[in-house]
Amino acid sequence: MVAFLVKELERVVLWLNNGKPLDDEKLWSEINRKNLVSQKIRTILDLRLKAPLYLSSIPTMQLLVGSTHYFGQPEKYIALLDQLIDELTLAARIPEDRFFIPIVFAGGGSGMGILQVIEESHGAVVGWEAAGTGDYRLDVPPLESIAHYLLDAQSHGELGEGAGTSATYRRFRMKELINKTRAKGIISLSHWKPMCIRNLQPRNRSYVFGQRHSATPAVTAAA
Repeated sequence: MVAFLVKELERVVLWLNNGKPLDDEKLWSEINRKNLVSQKIRTILDLRLKAPLYLSSIPTMQLLVGSTHYFGQPEKYIALLDQLIDELTLAARIPEDRFFIPIVFAGGGSGMGILQVIEESHGAVVGWEAAGTGDYRLDVPPLESIAHYLLDAQSHGELGEGAGTSATYRRFRMKELINKTRAKGIISLSHWKPMCIRNLQPRNRSYVFGQRHSATPAVTAAA
């Protein structure tokens, strides 16, 4: 499978570069930068577990979306990550006494409206399926590194539908996130399917996130 993906990536490179070969040095530079950004993102998400309301769900999602393109300004983006790490390190030392419902979010970066509803309903997303846990390998050629990264993400149920991850592996990933974050519920959002939520504690349903969008029914979370 790795060899197949490498061949497909080689074809994509030739198509994008008008037949020119891959610039290995440039790709290695991007891979190293991506690994650096991924490590900083994971640090932010771990710190945010102790201060989930300091950095709310919407800007956190924007950070995750930006980790793929850095908004065209990688140096400024990385500097922002460093600043947030410093701020969250301090914020995590102060116990959070405000009420909130911890939620795991399974979906892409187009669910800003849903995240706003969650925040307005005293929810806080503490786990993100879109966030990967691995880095690109540095001991193999760059295209092979990309192939391994994609296959590893699929087998770990990470990066969502965009990476071709199966529903079975995604379910395993959701369970891991719930155990790590102690979330009360899961919100699953897809471009093609209606949003739904699974109650983890059905005996106590005290909050309803009730805004309706196209193909998105009201969802319920356990308090």
